Amino acid sequence: MIPKISVLVPVYNTEKYIKKCIDSIKSQTITDWELILVDDGSTDDSGKICDEYAKQDEKITVYHKKNEGISATREFAVQHANGTYIQFVDSDDWIDADMLERMYEAAQAKNLDVVGCNFIEEYTSRSVRNRRYYVDKEPFLRDVIASNWGVLWKILFKKSLMLDNDIHFPKGIDGGEDYYVVTNILLAAQNIKCIDFYPYHYRLNNSTSFISTPSFKKIQYQITATSLVVNKLKEMGVDKLYEKEIVDRKSSIKSMMMSFNMGRGVRTFPEINKWYIKNAYRKKFRLRTLLYMVTHI
Repeated sequence: MIPKISVLVPVYNTEKYIKKCIDSIKSQTITDWELILVDDGSTDDSGKICDEYAKQDEKITVYHKKNEGISATREFAVQHANGTYIQFVDSDDWIDADMLERMYEAAQAKNLDVVGCNFIEEYTSRSVRNRRYYVDKEPFLRDVIASNWGVLWKILFKKSLMLDNDIHFPKGIDGGEDYYVVTNILLAAQNIKCIDFYPYHYRLNNSTSFISTPSFKKIQYQITATSLVVNKLKEMGVDKLYEKEIVDRKSSIKSMMMSFNMGRGVRTFPEINKWYIKNAYRKKFRLRTLLYMVTHI
């Protein structure tokens, strides 16, 4: 039988956290799910832990493959998913017991393509609630394009959205791939709803997280993902409609690059340099940064 939900968990070197992640999925109040764990060539005991869980529960399937990165691993997971709906969970995060049931019931009530939720940012010594509630598709899409949490794990979505619209994870990048895919999913979706609850726990004390430890290479991935989204919007003829959101996204990535290398930051999305300087007060520029930009464009 086709499960209602495929829970997809890409796994790479998270032996410290993976048990809590899997236990939270096994504890769901809805029981009609499958869990697909994709071990992306872990060098710690993550893969072994996954195998132990699979031996105990026939609803859990483990795949081991060579290390290819998060984008390729997520693509692999989708290709092996059997459920009507897909829910991604990062292997260092966890979910509340009623998450899948409430999301699925909302989806079934109105035949929704996508159901969104809020989440909790989990730091070492504190938890912060992050509300991402939208009344319909348009504000949700605009917020994602503008770089506000375009992440896969905050949505339950129909697998058919990806199949019918030929949506794939971009090759060759290891960051921003979910921004690209979520944008494409929302563009393709017709019926969207958010539930105003906080069932997802996003761990931010893991050093592999992009937000915890941004790097030059990771920012380059974000630049590529941004360009892919812009190209998609142009292809659909709606880039002008989302011009403000695109500028906000480019500005966010540009700020990250500026913090690493001023020269490269100036050359990142140079088409918004004048706007960037004009809105310097929003970026809380130091005078040195502003002078550098003014004299190098």
